Amino acid sequence: MDSQLAPTLNNLQTGLEAFKNNEIDLEKEYPAIAEYMQVVFSRPSFQLTSLPKSILEEEWEKARNRLIAFDSKQPDMSAYFPQ
Repeated sequence: MDSQLAPTLNNLQTGLEAFKNNEIDLEKEYPAIAEYMQVVFSRPSFQLTSLPKSILEEEWEKARNRLIAFDSKQPDMSAYFPQ
């Protein structure tokens, strides 16, 4: 088990579920990763040390709101970067 990758994948899965309505079907598009996640997430060591999804969702919501607030304070640069 990769102790850095597992929490990152947990964040990915939580974000996809909470904010992207599962736009990416990990089982269909990335079956090896989905299988790895299933094996790792079922380990007692992972379950005992990972944050509950509700806390992850709450913290990601805060981060998203900070990003939105930051973006709204930026000057309009569209004239400098035409489409």
